[in-house]
Amino acid sequence: MTKLQKETIKNWLKSAEYDRQTACDLFKLKRYAWSLFMYHLAIEKILKACLTKQKIDFPYTHNLLRLIDLTKIKYDSAQEKHLSEIMIFNIQARYDIEKMNFYQKANKAYTKKWLTICEQIFDWLRRQV
Repeated sequence: MTKLQKETIKNWLKSAEYDRQTACDLFKLKRYAWSLFMYHLAIEKILKACLTKQKIDFPYTHNLLRLIDLTKIKYDSAQEKHLSEIMIFNIQARYDIEKMNFYQKANKAYTKKWLTICEQIFDWLRRQV
């Protein structure tokens, strides 16, 4: 592995951890939808660190299932279902009506449940790097 690859992986991991912590901080501020969005980013960055480690070029995408498939990491149907749900947290490019619907869905209980699931997925993927 080259020095550049090692540095790139280090940066992906550092940025992923920063986003994970931001997700937790936003939850405390009751910014639930944005908390979930940040966890989506954190998981995406962990996957991109895995791909960098495996020396696999990856497309410009936020699709977590596409990224994990490229890594060749084995996952089960429950993890696939969770990653599919987490992908809806990427609200950046949604229309206002979709954002408002998601904001209503992302109440405290829903967000707390999904932060726990995201944390488990984050930790599992982090061990793959």
